[in-house]
Amino acid sequence: MAKIFINAADGIVDIEADSDSLSDVTDHALRLLETIQSVAGANLVGTPEPVGQTVDEVATDEATIAPNPEPTKKKRRSKGGGKTKNWKVVPEFLTDDQWKSVKDFYFEKAPNTQNEQVAVLCYTLSEQSNSTAFDGHEIHTAFQSVGVKTPANLAGVFGNMTGAGLGRQVDGKFELMFRGKELVQHELPRQVKLNA
Repeated sequence: MAKIFINAADGIVDIEADSDSLSDVTDHALRLLETIQSVAGANLVGTPEPVGQTVDEVATDEATIAPNPEPTKKKRRSKGGGKTKNWKVVPEFLTDDQWKSVKDFYFEKAPNTQNEQVAVLCYTLSEQSNSTAFDGHEIHTAFQSVGVKTPANLAGVFGNMTGAGLGRQVDGKFELMFRGKELVQHELPRQVKLNA
């Protein structure tokens, strides 16, 4: 059985699934989040009620991932309760020189939060490759190339960034949008304020 909890107001996607179906469930959750956000409008910040759904409650044209004939009580889960996906390293995605440029740019921008880290990596990957959208394996590889631990719930970070208007998820890939690019170009590295 797979369960998906989506809080579109906060951009939170919480997934509970076995390792065999986690990839399919994650893709389904991302499509659900996009659908919910398109129906609710682009600006979900400040929405008074979070939107939470399990796979069993969602009506889609696709077959549901885990049909459940028995009615179940809806459980609200806390952040970070989902299982971690096993991302693969795909170093052939870029050349050695391009990976060095990714690492140099990452440390030049000095991101602090997970959102900032993913934004910086997406920005520099798009500069080094012919692509603007990247899957979790490519982002995980970028984290490995700079020697920084990949967030435990990378798919959740993509959801949070989508909710914050920094990017969007399309066909299982994450793409940095204008607001995310502006963050990387103009707000990073953060300036340290000194007391006078």
